[in-house]
Amino acid sequence: MAPIQATKSMQWIYGANHNFFNTVWTPGTGFACSSDDGNGEGRLSPRLQRLTACQTIVPFFTRFVKGLPTHLDHIFNADRPIEGEDGVEAYWAYQNAERLELDNFEAGDNPAINSLGGTVTNSGGFLTFDEFEFKPSGADRFLNLSYQHFTHASVLEWTSPQFMVSAIPLANRDVSAYKALSFRVSQIIGGAVPNRNPLDTPRTMRVALVDSVNAVSNDGYDTVAVQSVQYPYEYNGSKSVFTTVRIPLSAFRLGQAAFPLNDVAAVRMEFDGTGLIAIDDIQFTK
Repeated sequence: MAPIQATKSMQWIYGANHNFFNTVWTPGTGFACSSDDGNGEGRLSPRLQRLTACQTIVPFFTRFVKGLPTHLDHIFNADRPIEGEDGVEAYWAYQNAERLELDNFEAGDNPAINSLGGTVTNSGGFLTFDEFEFKPSGADRFLNLSYQHFTHASVLEWTSPQFMVSAIPLANRDVSAYKALSFRVSQIIGGAVPNRNPLDTPRTMRVALVDSVNAVSNDGYDTVAVQSVQYPYEYNGSKSVFTTVRIPLSAFRLGQAAFPLNDVAAVRMEFDGTGLIAIDDIQFTK
């Protein structure tokens, strides 16, 4: 087991501003100098925006400040929808304190080696297969101002089916103590190649496990919902936001049998169609 670290969780709400989270700063309900400090399309009403706060901020303090039981964790890891937020586009980023980081992309700048020291190979047809800083400024920065994160992540660009395989060293191949495989992912909007991700057309990718004899799980995980904010803001440009995908390890199978979670030699990701995406924090997690 990897050492216990800190739980990390963030929710980015499409269409929200700063001031509508409380009545004091909302026009018509607070101070005379209150204002609407947001612009663009897809805006949330003050009432709905405050509801998102009640459904997330209050449980956060209940769970992590008061230290109450873990039954509230489903709110922060997005395992289940939050009641009352129907129609709200919310993008969750979550890391459990108990996790084995296959690749967090923070050490060095070598896309061929993951965080555990395993090799990362690919099919050879990616137009971009590299790592960058996702920050507003600085060296080795990915040249796309749509990102507002502070992280180092992988960028993949393709126009025909491709795959990548991240190998797990022998000492780390027993992941049976964990609950899920998770990673953060986002489409990259605009930039030098705006046509890789047509609007409202989610990227398609498949995630599978590989054992030590190169048997690949037949029930890998397909996601056709890898997308960032669907509609760029009219006034302040588009935003590209990482979303955490959590795949239960029980979903991976070998034929009719469960995949041998004590012998996971690699994680394989396959990509169809065209796409330009960022991936971060590939990990086995509680």
